[in-house]
Amino acid sequence: QAQRMNGMSSAMTEHFSWRCAAWIAMIIAASLVFSFALACATPFAALAAVSALMLKPRDALAASVLAWLGNQLVGYGLLAYPVDGASLAWGGVLGLSALLAAGAAIFVERPTREFGFAVSAACAFLAAFIAQQLTVLAATAFLPSGDGLFSTSVVLLIFSTNALAFATLAQRVPHMEFLNALV
Repeated sequence: QAQRMNGMSSAMTEHFSWRCAAWIAMIIAASLVFSFALACATPFAALAAVSALMLKPRDALAASVLAWLGNQLVGYGLLAYPVDGASLAWGGVLGLSALLAAGAAIFVERPTREFGFAVSAACAFLAAFIAQQLTVLAATAFLPSGDGLFSTSVVLLIFSTNALAFATLAQRVPHMEFLNALV
């Protein structure tokens, strides 16, 4: 049994990476900061795309869920989100949208690597943004939402917020130094 425990410990250590833990911690910290500053406009697509670029798929999905959990803790704990059915349902939709954004980014990032890292990163970001926004749009069919939720100006604002967050976070990604000139 000691040998089996030793083998399990070795396998867990093999999987655990300080680099991975650092990236997940950065994604969570960014989510907390963005959640406090932007509340409902937390850039989940940007966080998902950076996660997909830097982490194994399973870890990217976990980072996206943890980023959403951080957002909910800030929202309900510090920003006094209302605790009612609609608010909780929208919170669940945002969690699903963060997870689907990560899934979309993961899905397109690896096959587009052959076109260069910048193209792959842009594709991951766009896929994450589209998946995240389509999830939220689908939820408007059955959850209460304002008339202007998907107005051009609101979608452009959310896109701009995500693009700026992505460019800022991606500066830490190897091969993305060209973004320093943009931010």
